Amino acid sequence: VRVPTARSDEDNMPFQPTAIWPFNKSAAIVGTFRGGPALVGAEGLRIARTNFHATLGTATNQVGNTLLVGFMSTGVYTTKDEGKTWVNVVKGTTSPLGVPPVSDTTDLYLDGEEIVVVDFDGITVGKGTVWERMPGVAMPNAGRQNGLVEIAKDEQGRIWGRDFSDRLWLKTEAGWEQCVTTGVRRIDGRGSHLLLSTESGYLKPIACDEPAELAWDLGSANKYSQLSRSAEGWVASPQTLWYEGQKVATLPDGDVQALAVRQGTNGKTEVLVALLNVPLQRCVDGVCTGISTALPGPVEAVGWFESGRIWALE
Repeated sequence: VRVPTARSDEDNMPFQPTAIWPFNKSAAIVGTFRGGPALVGAEGLRIARTNFHATLGTATNQVGNTLLVGFMSTGVYTTKDEGKTWVNVVKGTTSPLGVPPVSDTTDLYLDGEEIVVVDFDGITVGKGTVWERMPGVAMPNAGRQNGLVEIAKDEQGRIWGRDFSDRLWLKTEAGWEQCVTTGVRRIDGRGSHLLLSTESGYLKPIACDEPAELAWDLGSANKYSQLSRSAEGWVASPQTLWYEGQKVATLPDGDVQALAVRQGTNGKTEVLVALLNVPLQRCVDGVCTGISTALPGPVEAVGWFESGRIWALE
């Protein structure tokens, strides 16, 4: 199927129209893939992105009171005041020229003070005004330059990646090496808690040329790892909350969409679990309690600000 492309008269950036909405006899709004809204009229075709931030394909990471959110084409934004103000820390392909841009963000995280962003075209690493662009995994005929959709660093400093065909990769001095482990649906956690979500359960990568090993035997819950989430030794699966492979609490039945863990002000470990069509669960001392109505849309991530307020990204 031939997909038409157009170039705006304002910045000559190519984009693909997806829909058009006329609003008077001489002008119309044009929806685009990756390019934001455009306006077509007597003055030609020009972008109309004032106060526009695409939110498809979001990726989220939190450290302390700093929350990072990556969007499709418009870059990476950060907030340190519970969402009252946002700063565009890494420009997107639709943003003014500045630091090396990112395209469609698929994953991001903070590595010390540096921000690591994975997108359709590679990996961007840096902070402030100092940024470096690194290649990802080239995949011919993929329609994108980088096949990786997420990466994570383990306790040994090794960087693992997953591509959109669920294959596992390891970053080496020579580049990215494809590993023998396949069928990786997600990479959950980082450091010593880095795990691979597969149809066989949660696996721990040992070496690229060796099959990853089962982290815990969760019995029948192993086959539901794609419907579960893991963080810091915790696993939330449909109906059950686990810690280091041991059942610690009962959850409502439902697909798990997001999981967050913290040490509360009283020294007790608190766990937040977002499940599809189920009230948000707060688990403490082996008891999980619904603390809100069911969130209306699919949940990408949940967490706490330092004030104790809970946030959720749909």
